[in-house]
Formats: sequence, C-alpha cells, structure tokens
Amino acid sequence: MMLPRIPQGVDFRRLLIARLVTTLAGAGTPVLLTLTVLAHGGSFQVLGLVLGVGSLPGIVSVLASGSLFRRVSATRLMFWLDVTGCGVCAVLCVMDFGGGLRVPMLTAASLVVATAQGLAYPASGLIMPKVLPREDLQAGNALRSLVGSVAGIVGPATVTVLLAVSVESVAWGVVAVAFGVGAMLIRRVSVVAVVSGDGDDDRVWPQLRAGWSYFWGRRWIAQVVVLAGVWHVFVWAFVLVLGPVVLQTDHGDAISWGAFETLLGVGGVLGGIVGGRLRCRRLIMASLACLFPGVAVGVALAAGAPIAVVLLLSGCVGASLGLAGIFWPTAMQALVPEDRLAQMFSYDYLLSEAVMPFGLLLAPLAAAWCGPHLALAIGCLSTGVLMVASLASPPLRVPVVLTETT
Repeated sequence: MMLPRIPQGVDFRRLLIARLVTTLAGAGTPVLLTLTVLAHGGSFQVLGLVLGVGSLPGIVSVLASGSLFRRVSATRLMFWLDVTGCGVCAVLCVMDFGGGLRVPMLTAASLVVATAQGLAYPASGLIMPKVLPREDLQAGNALRSLVGSVAGIVGPATVTVLLAVSVESVAWGVVAVAFGVGAMLIRRVSVVAVVSGDGDDDRVWPQLRAGWSYFWGRRWIAQVVVLAGVWHVFVWAFVLVLGPVVLQTDHGDAISWGAFETLLGVGGVLGGIVGGRLRCRRLIMASLACLFPGVAVGVALAAGAPIAVVLLLSGCVGASLGLAGIFWPTAMQALVPEDRLAQMFSYDYLLSEAVMPFGLLLAPLAAAWCGPHLALAIGCLSTGVLMVASLASPPLRVPVVLTETT
C-alpha cells in the first residue's frame, strides 16, 4: 500500500518531523505518569486525580486561543510548549532519581504537559495552511494524522520497554530529551504564523465572545462538533468502560481487549495512509460519517457478537477515526478564515474530546442502573439515530474544493 503523497516544502517537512518527535513524547507521558504514580504507592483514586487534570487544557486553550495567537506566532508558541514539556520532565527525572518525587508534583506535571498538548492542537492546525498550498492540505493532514497514529503506538510501547529495563527516572529523562529535540526542530520552521487582528479587540473576553458567536453562526461547525461530543460521551466512553466488562461476561475473555486496542491503533495507521489519497468533495459529511463504525462496534458488543466480529470492527473504527482526523481539519482549514481558525480548533477540542471524562463517569452509573449491555445499546443506538438525522442537514452537504481557483 502506498504512503500518502509527501507535499513539497522544507517548512512542512521540518514541522512534520518536529511533531513526530514531540507526539512520541506526549503519547508516552500518560503511561509513564500512570506507572510512576503506582510505583510510588498511589491508589486508583490518586491516579484518577493525576490523570483527570488533563481535562482542563481544553478550557485553557479556548480561553486563551483567540487573543494568544494574535500576539504570539504559532511556531514560537509550539517551541515554548516543547521547552516547557522538556523542563517539567527533566525536573521529574531528577526528583525521582533523588527519591523526592511526590504525588502533588506529578499532578502539577500532568496539568502542565496536558495544557501544552492542548494548546499545540490549535497551533498545529493554524500552521498547516501557512506551510502548504490549499490543494496540498488533505495530503499534509494525512501525514500529520499518520504521525499521530504511529506515535500513539510507538510512544507507549517505548516507555513500557524503558520501564522494563530501567527505572522511572530514566524514562522521564528520555521523554525530556524528546521534548527538547522537538523544540529544536520546530524552531527551524521559518513560517511566522501570527493571526491578523484586523483592528479587532484582542483581549481575552472580547475574543471569546466573538469566537462563540462565529462558532454558533456556522452551523456546519457547531453541528459536527456537538455531535462528535455526544459520540465521545455516549458511544466511545461507554465502549471503553463497558466493552471489557461485556467481553468478560459474554465470552469469559477480557484479555481480547488488548487485541481490540491494538487493532484500533493499526486501523488508525491504515486510515492515515489511505486518507491522503482519497478525493472527497463533501469532507464535512464524510467527517461525521466516520463516527458510525464506533456506533457499530458498541452495538455489536451490546448484542454479544462473536469476538472476531468485534475485533474486525475495532480495526474499522481505527481506520475511520484516522480518516476523520484528515477530513475534518482539512475542511476547517479550507473554510474557516485565518483569524478564527485557531479558536475553532480549540472549540472543537473542548466540545468534542475534552467532554469524554463525563462519559467515563456516566458509563458505570448507567450500567449499574440497567446493566452494561442495555447501557451500551441505548447510548450507541440513540446517538446513531441522532447522527443519521443530522446527515440530511444542508450545511453538512456543502462541498469543499481544495484548489487555489476557488
């Protein structure tokens, strides 16, 4: 299978390599945080606190993005975010080596690193139209999605191997070095990506009000982002929490969940490979349609489908999410003006992905009320019906033409 076409441009290639290194470090950090907390005697409640602060960056990025990107170049911001990640991980390395590491320090580190990653998402989306012509946006986003999928597999695996052959302090040191290398690489990107103010008030609250007004005024953005949020809460969170329980109950084989997660990652890589070469004019509708395999796997689990069917669907979910990670940012970059692009990426992150912890809390309550099978079925089927009804909405059927002549 052919890899996505690599667009020309030195700055794009430098950005891609920098994001690969940084994303590897970022993908390994949650695993390292988890194992470090447990190694220091932390309970599951403490672990939930340390990892739970990662839901805050969405709020921070939404509040800051409107005015921040009018003052600071996106490339410069990404440089300092990587420097911050490097510094925090280096401090944890030294303190863990000296035996002085405590849970409050890990909690603070989780907040800092996750905030940096939350701000890097809109910054990266803003830079792409600066380093690529319009017709190359889909290919560029495909490579960016592929990098994220590969890093999502390699990053945690690398941390696991490091912890198997060494100690936590060594792993934190390696992650710190990766963030540092990413900072040096992103500094070589020469594009200056600062949003034009056009005389607007660039203070935080006026920009926040203007951003929300733009968001709700563009129905295609609001519909897809809100539906993606509903999907994350009532479909994907339910699948992640109740899926292993259902497999154990129906098949006595919760171990297959590891294969489920693996095929999910493999599917994401395949989606990134294929997505760069697919030509689709209705990118908005395609982005929403990519969420349906998640509904299908939830229904299959609820119905007690054979493990082979569930695993096959997990690969399809990974591939479809990989495609959505290409189609949706490409549509945003093509249709949203530069002065609102970073904000819209931030709102997308806040309302679609950062709401997922609510689903993780709701799923056990729903299962306790009506059982895991019925909870999965209700959550997935109701969301699926809502998504099908939304496909008829005219704003979602608007074509996206990726040529310079439009």
